[in-house]
Amino acid sequence: MLFTLIANVLILIAFKMFPKFGINNLNAIIINYFVAVFTGAIVLNRLPFNHTAFQESWFPYALFLGIIFITVFNIVALTIQKTGVVIGTLSQKMSLLFPVLVAMIFFGEAVFTKRVTGISLAILSIIIINLPNGKMDGSTNALRKYWYLPLLTFLGSGIIELLLYYVDVKEIAPNGDISFVCFLFFTAGLCGLIFKIISKKWSITKKDIIAGIALGIPNFFSIYLLLKSLSSGIDASVMFPFINVGTILSGVILGFFVFKEDTNRNKIIGVILSVIAIYLIVS
Repeated sequence: MLFTLIANVLILIAFKMFPKFGINNLNAIIINYFVAVFTGAIVLNRLPFNHTAFQESWFPYALFLGIIFITVFNIVALTIQKTGVVIGTLSQKMSLLFPVLVAMIFFGEAVFTKRVTGISLAILSIIIINLPNGKMDGSTNALRKYWYLPLLTFLGSGIIELLLYYVDVKEIAPNGDISFVCFLFFTAGLCGLIFKIISKKWSITKKDIIAGIALGIPNFFSIYLLLKSLSSGIDASVMFPFINVGTILSGVILGFFVFKEDTNRNKIIGVILSVIAIYLIVS
């Protein structure tokens, strides 16, 4: 579980460095998906899938997830552009509610006071950390005009997390099936290439390629280790809040100590609540 968090934090750091080096986000994202496939091939020590992939029970799930991966990425980017970073981040991270509620209600995961309190504090910490100076950074008019974007971000991110949980709990892709993970990334990368062909934008730089490699390796492990952790018996109501809140907490800490970002009272309160939430969830 800890290594899954580390992989997600490395992804966060990679994205954090993109603006500094003038990286084209979409180029790096597309390249990263194919790098993730190559990483899976190295881990598996053979080609991760072949023509028989179409006959696998996980094929329709991997195909759909691959399409929705890159679609949601663009929706998240558009949400942030139109309504602000706060609304975009909140909409994305609150998606942890999908697998958590489904796991508790439909798959019989344990529901007890300490865990519910931890999950509630996790949600509260996400909200507080993303409220600099107590104000939303997206204007009211923008939110009224583009109300559907945060909704699509929330639903899209939630569907991704829910399907990843579902394919594991139903043993459709048990024990972090690398072939499933790699085909998922391959589909996402292929969709990105098709978009590039249609848009006729082929200006890919060496920096974009390096960024894609730096992103693709931890991206593979973030999904692979997530599925492995779920297969090992860790409850979704523990795993998803731990990863989402842990990633945000790490981002705040790295932002302050490494990237020298300013902090404020809300972030400090959010960090404290995050630590308490993680303790209650995993203990």
